[in-house]
This record gives sequence, C-alpha cells and structure tokens, in this order.
Amino acid sequence: MQITCKCLNVIINSKGTVIEAFDVNTKDGQTDHPFFKENIGFVELVNIHKEQSLLVEVEIYRDWVIHRCLNCGIYTHALDNASTAVVLVNKALLTKPQEIAALKSSEKYSPAFNIVIESTEEDVKAPIAGVRFTGAGLQQQLTEWIKRETAQTEERVRQFSEQQYEALDQLRTRVHRDHHALTRILVSCTQRPVLGTFDARKGMSPFSSVATPKPSSPLRIMPILPDPASAIAPSKKLVQAANRPKNLLRKPSVDAEG
Repeated sequence: MQITCKCLNVIINSKGTVIEAFDVNTKDGQTDHPFFKENIGFVELVNIHKEQSLLVEVEIYRDWVIHRCLNCGIYTHALDNASTAVVLVNKALLTKPQEIAALKSSEKYSPAFNIVIESTEEDVKAPIAGVRFTGAGLQQQLTEWIKRETAQTEERVRQFSEQQYEALDQLRTRVHRDHHALTRILVSCTQRPVLGTFDARKGMSPFSSVATPKPSSPLRIMPILPDPASAIAPSKKLVQAANRPKNLLRKPSVDAEG
C-alpha cells in the first residue's frame, strides 16, 4: 500500500493494505511529542521515498526519529531506532489511489518538483533572504529540470518539423503532377483543328481550298410527263359541253313581245 502526505512529498510503501492500530501508551513517558497526539497507526515498512528531502524535518525524540513535511506541515511518520521493520504513521495521510491521482493531475502539482505547492501571488512576489544557502538544492533541481525539458522540447520540435516538411514535399509533388496533367490537356486541345473556323488571313474557311469532287457520270435531265390519269379522263367542262343538245332554241324573253 502507498501512503503519502497531503502534498505527495513523503511516500511510504508498506506490505499491508491497512494501517493497524497502535497503542501510544506502550512506552511510558515517550508520548509527549505532538506526533503522538495524532491518530497513530503502524504498518510493515517496505521503503520510504521523499520527493524533496530538503522539505522534510527530521527530529530525534528519545527512541523515535520523527518526520514532518514542511510543505504541507503534517507529521508523517516515526521510526524506531531499535527496528526499521515497523513504522508509525499518521492516519491522516492519504491512502486512496484516487485521491493521489487527483492531486497529481491538479494545477497545483509541480511538474518540476513533483509535489503539490500551495502558493499565492503575494508569496511569489515576496523577496527571499538567504536563498543562496538554503535553496541551493532546489535551484539545482530547477536548473536540471529546465535543461532536460528544453532538450525534450527541441527534440519534439525537430521531429514535428521533419514530419511537416515531409508532408509539404508530398503535397508539392502532387500539385506539380496535377499541373502537368492539366497543361497537357490544354495543349492537346489548342493543337486540334476546329471545323468551320474562318481564316481571317485568307478570307476563307480552311477547308475552302479542298477541291469539290466531280460526279462519276453526267447528269441526265428527265422530261416531266403528264399524269396518265389526267390524259385519259376528259375535263368536267368538256363533258358537259358535249352532252348539251345542239337544236335547243333559246326561249324569247317577255320584253321582246311587246
């Protein structure tokens, strides 16, 4: 099981999955320290890791080596001088993986120092005295982290640039190929003759110089013959005239008698 302080600075790895109860009265006269006023338990120790050991206060109190995180201000654990197999831990420490993961993904988690830092704008602007001596270790960590991150960033930028230039070369090749194909189509269309176009220089169609082919045989003019039916059948007026009686006398009009 992993047990951490509130800022993830002190990390205690144990064999068990729970913190066992501990009787603080087992050793007479050794429970006056503030650490023993907390809710104390014990676990079988595997190892202890400190992200920022400079921010961990170590105090020897009789038979115990008591640790306190200066960043979150909590007493974390105590080791017995006689045995390192068992460690006393503060039950107020974090044990749930979900809580630990949430702190690591929060904005207050420092990627350079790997701990949660509670600070305000005033804290950042406030001058610090004696930093040359007390903060030398932190300054070295900061310098190394910036150097490492800068190198990794430059490598990512280099790889990204190579990918982008490779994509650009592929796109340029494609566009040149498309341009060549379109140009070839345009040239082939302009070189092809167009039927019926007028040649302004010669005043004639480009096909007017082509000789008209002569007919293979002379043309024969056929006479227009009358309609056989009209030649045989007499007209209607002729038939009526032929059938009129010749000796028919014209009747005198009434006016002629008087």
